[in-house]
Amino acid sequence: MPRSSPSARSMSSATAQALAAIRDDRFYIFTHPGMRAEVEERFSAILAAMDAVSAQRPVRMALFLSAKRR
Repeated sequence: MPRSSPSARSMSSATAQALAAIRDDRFYIFTHPGMRAEVEERFSAILAAMDAVSAQRPVRMALFLSAKRR
């Protein structure tokens, strides 16, 4: 029986994970759990950007409402 290469085993493992996620109705598939720190860093940056926009929105809305009433 021929030996499979590491990349073939990785592909097989990733495929199995993807199929299991589809069966379990999971949106995210993590084939490299060791990358959690990178995911947390990226998500923290996304949340910070959302917070910055959320902080600005009430000011813009207040200006819009006060201009509309005149």
